[in-house]
Amino acid sequence: MKLFLNQVAETNTVPLSFDYKQQPSASTLQAIAELESGDYTESTLDELLES
Repeated sequence: MKLFLNQVAETNTVPLSFDYKQQPSASTLQAIAELESGDYTESTLDELLES
């Protein structure tokens, strides 16, 4: 903890990086492909909650 606080004091920044990239899931990739091809149907929130 002391090393972390010393780093913050010396650099005036928090020494953490949040620039990682997550890979989209298969269902997300499928949804993107459907949107790009125009082959999708619109649903209301109620319709989605019923299924």
